Amino acid sequence: MGHPILGDSAYGFCGEAHPNGGFTDEVIQRMSPSNASFELRRDVEKVVQEEERTMCLHARQLTVDHPTTKEEITFDAVPGF
Repeated sequence: MGHPILGDSAYGFCGEAHPNGGFTDEVIQRMSPSNASFELRRDVEKVVQEEERTMCLHARQLTVDHPTTKEEITFDAVPGF
């Protein structure tokens, strides 16, 4: 929805999958006003490709329930990019 995964050949900028799930730019802007502009997405993707980076998807914090104890567990990790 206007926030592609950088370096992803399927869902990234001009990827194989249809961009924005088939929604028009106008619909995306209405649903997600913070979405990145076409120009910004293009420029960032160019840098990702020039630096030969892979996907730049990172969760700074992830919380899940332990499958056995059902205890809530939180993992924190600073992105490496």
